[in-house]
Amino acid sequence: MGQNLLNHFQKQGRTTKIMTTLLLLLVLGVVDYFTGWEWSFSTFYLLPISLSAWCLGFGWGILMATLSGLSWLTADVAAGHIYNHPLIPLWNTLIRLSTFFVVTYILVELHRVLQREQNYARQDFLTGAANSRDFMETAAREMAKARSGEGAIAMAYIDLDNFKGVNDTFGHSVGDQLLKLVAEIIKKNLREEDMVARLGGDEFGVLLPGATEESCLSAMKRMQEHFMREVKSKKWPVSFSLGLVLFKKIPGSVDEMIKRADNLMYTVKESGKNDIKFVVYR
Repeated sequence: MGQNLLNHFQKQGRTTKIMTTLLLLLVLGVVDYFTGWEWSFSTFYLLPISLSAWCLGFGWGILMATLSGLSWLTADVAAGHIYNHPLIPLWNTLIRLSTFFVVTYILVELHRVLQREQNYARQDFLTGAANSRDFMETAAREMAKARSGEGAIAMAYIDLDNFKGVNDTFGHSVGDQLLKLVAEIIKKNLREEDMVARLGGDEFGVLLPGATEESCLSAMKRMQEHFMREVKSKKWPVSFSLGLVLFKKIPGSVDEMIKRADNLMYTVKESGKNDIKFVVYR
């Protein structure tokens, strides 16, 4: 249940998150005051602090930690707590603040590491493109949207021509540079909602949700022209073969979509390479 609540909170807008944590802090401060200074309430302040650190970042986490420390001090003094020395409440506040700050730092770092690991799990380590797992999951979601009436999906399958020759002639480090270049060029020629993934050694898949015949084909042509300019300037003897299918009728599975685009790419290979084949699947 706690995880569900956290997931629901994370889906809210930034303003909603800020207002929620501030309201929660206010409620805690009021309860802290009415329960009196004899009842320790400082641990409960970790809730708005943790939510702020995890969902809003380090800056908001530190701000919430500071406000929580001041709220505890205000409630404690207002409740009538009398100290033997005027420096005691200041010392107690500094100790609580240091604890709140440490918790904030640990949570922010933990969240950063977790996000990085999640990204790595869905990312090709060499090119920075998505991996096949992420590609398959995203394609499945987009297929479901398209079936509900949100338009067509285009899928492209790209294979580098003569990639082995680059590795053999220039070395694997240059081959790695080439793969990185391909991913970079594909990304630059796509919309924000499109996706590129490395599906094999020198094979890439491109997903274009909501595409039209004109938009997806023109994007692939721009991509090919951009790629050829780059490799010619570097004197790398490579090109790419591309199969592009616009699915106006959504197939039964992602595997079928990939297979159709892959088969079309192989017709390019068999007819001389360095070309784009495009069909519309109705």
